[in-house]
Amino acid sequence: MDSGADGKKLTTPFMDISSKMVNLMPGYDERGLLGLAFHPDFKTNGQFYVFYTAPPRAEAPSPAHRGDNLTRISEFKVSASNATCCGYGFKKGDTGRRPPLF
Repeated sequence: MDSGADGKKLTTPFMDISSKMVNLMPGYDERGLLGLAFHPDFKTNGQFYVFYTAPPRAEAPSPAHRGDNLTRISEFKVSASNATCCGYGFKKGDTGRRPPLF
């Protein structure tokens, strides 16, 4: 749950990457949002990294080589105009190509 400075729930989530993630199986699934890390200089640059599973790339040679998901690390930045939301315009490693694994 996202909360503002007053501790109350925000009406709009800070970040929603559900459209970029693989559909999860009901009941149990080890995929989805796997991790979050802050840049060492987060306080001044607002950058952070999200580790998640995404759908397979369409350009894979065949369905057998595609698998059912990709693991992806994407870089995001807190919105410069509103610190309670993510600035989606800044993404690194979310180009549809295989991202660098840190």
